[in-house]
Amino acid sequence: MDCPYYEQLQYAGDTRIQALISLYMTGDDRLAKNAIESLNESRTPDGLTQSRYPSFLPQYIPPFSLLWIGMMHDLWWYRGEADFLRQYLPGMRDVIGWFESRLAPSGLLGRLEWWDFVDWTKDFEDGVPPQEANGQSAILSLQFAAILREAADLESSFGSAEKAEHDRKLAAFKLVVLLPLLAGVVVAFLKKRGSMYAPLIYAAGIAVLSIRAVLPRFA
Repeated sequence: MDCPYYEQLQYAGDTRIQALISLYMTGDDRLAKNAIESLNESRTPDGLTQSRYPSFLPQYIPPFSLLWIGMMHDLWWYRGEADFLRQYLPGMRDVIGWFESRLAPSGLLGRLEWWDFVDWTKDFEDGVPPQEANGQSAILSLQFAAILREAADLESSFGSAEKAEHDRKLAAFKLVVLLPLLAGVVVAFLKKRGSMYAPLIYAAGIAVLSIRAVLPRFA
């Protein structure tokens, strides 16, 4: 749950952060498990989870389905819980399959259905990052690449070694495609005096590559 006043729904994006705080500060994984289970129960026939659940009004934010996988990885990273998480591997594969089927020939994600929310900022209309008519969003593609790496960790630990290898190769390919693009964007924005975007984009690219190297794992 976001908070008891402004938001009274369990959005995957907010819940992942709150679950991490709970796991790290208290070691209590009950709410994290409940969120993973609840969002899994919201799954549509094509594989996506709803953006928030339980809710009588369906809403779909495809990147939040990726964050649901991230919640699984967080629980495994800090608590293990392979026996609990194993039952959700088929759903995780369905989410990845949904995104993989929407890759463009460039290697980036094509245009996605529903609401491609990333963050509330004046430069993102309705929270959606700028993209071409056929998609090609660097931010959304980086999110997919990051989650592919986390899904590969789960597959390696208690799933399929073959699927882990597939996810890692796909993530590596996407990063190879994206990093020159990000470098070009950084250079372009650095040429604009006072631009606030260049350091943020650079930091985002570095974070995707380095976060696994600096976060400790607590079993």
